[in-house]
Amino acid sequence: MTKSANHYQVLGVTFSSTQEEIRRAYRVLARRYHPDLNPGQPSSEDTFKRIAAAYQVLSDERARQRYDAELEGSSFYHDEYQRATRQSHARTKKSRPAAASAYQQHATGRPMKQKPAPQAKRGKSIIEKLTGKLSRFSKKMASSRTPEPAPVSFSVLEISLDIRDALFGTKKTIEIPLGQGTKKLSVQFPPGLRDGSTIPLSAGPHDQEQGIIIIRIAPHPFLSLQRKGLVYEVPITIAESFAGGQFVIPGIDEPLSIRIPPGACSGDELRLVGKGSFLKDGSRGDLFIRFMIVSPEAPDAVGVKDLARAFEGYYGKNPRDKFPKALFE
Repeated sequence: MTKSANHYQVLGVTFSSTQEEIRRAYRVLARRYHPDLNPGQPSSEDTFKRIAAAYQVLSDERARQRYDAELEGSSFYHDEYQRATRQSHARTKKSRPAAASAYQQHATGRPMKQKPAPQAKRGKSIIEKLTGKLSRFSKKMASSRTPEPAPVSFSVLEISLDIRDALFGTKKTIEIPLGQGTKKLSVQFPPGLRDGSTIPLSAGPHDQEQGIIIIRIAPHPFLSLQRKGLVYEVPITIAESFAGGQFVIPGIDEPLSIRIPPGACSGDELRLVGKGSFLKDGSRGDLFIRFMIVSPEAPDAVGVKDLARAFEGYYGKNPRDKFPKALFE
């Protein structure tokens, strides 16, 4: 098994990582390399597949134990064990009995008799085996170990913003979990956010609370932020769709004069360059006016159905001629 195929390295975790740490690492990486957020980058899709495959194995305890057993004996297992051993040696000095044993072994050429190490039970994970082999170092380190830095608390938060705040930016006070309680932080949300945008979260240069904020845009009755730009759905009447028309509608920062072309259908769009949402570089994106034909509010009124049937004679062909017999073949 090569290092490139190692699930622990793919997720950026170690043998000793907990299931919660693995889950957090997966969520951050899956969001960063999701194909929908990286259009035109085939490598992102391959990376996302490797991330998903690694999480599928490491998130299941039994599958993780089987995978750890497969890793035992590999170069990666050896490197991980040697790394842990070097770290333990760096934190403690060799005891006198151990030094005497090493000297006698060097002088006589014969190793000191030692009690055989207990064999790990069949089925135990590689994490448990490593823990057992390094237990003798932890006992020596207990009295001389220097205080280690407090562990960093990493949070993944989803924050809902209305579309106005996403377009223009805003400042909000949020709460992050901290131990058994919470901590309030003031966060500046820049303009031009999209659904799924991420913002790094840090409580301060000396604090141990870090994380990431994932933006969720609340639905709006007429506006939607899409990858191509800001889409504005404008309802029109049947008569306007036939003959066209012109009217003024409110824009995000100024009124807009809209001209409906004759023969407009539901879903047809009018593109207004530089009238959309604000971008990170300070420029403006495009606004897409999408026409939506609305039926009369009184479909049972006298004569309405007869007028609707009269339209049938003006269709040159059935609009569903090219409609597939099945969506998936």
